[in-house]
Amino acid sequence: MSVDYLRIGLQVVTMIGAAIAALYARFVARTKATTTRIDNVDARVDDVEGRVLKAESDLKYTPSNAEIKELHKDIANLRGDMREISGSLTGLRRAVDLMNQHLLKTDTTSLD
Repeated sequence: MSVDYLRIGLQVVTMIGAAIAALYARFVARTKATTTRIDNVDARVDDVEGRVLKAESDLKYTPSNAEIKELHKDIANLRGDMREISGSLTGLRRAVDLMNQHLLKTDTTSLD
């Protein structure tokens, strides 16, 4: 009978060892999966951080509202100046046309 008890005891120890090995394997697999997920999140966070840094550096060079208002005023002033120049050119064009008509009407042989 002592051999039977020894055999049963060995089977119980073997089953307990197999259960412990299975639990350890499951723990290692879950730890590896968790580590992989954490690495994936780290990569995504690094990507987002890079994009945010780029956006912040781009926004550093954008004009403020005050600067945009000033540019708007400058453009409005330029528009007024362009209208004034356009009016002056219209008058100048009329003067040149009158000079050309006068020259065409005068005798061109006297110029020689």
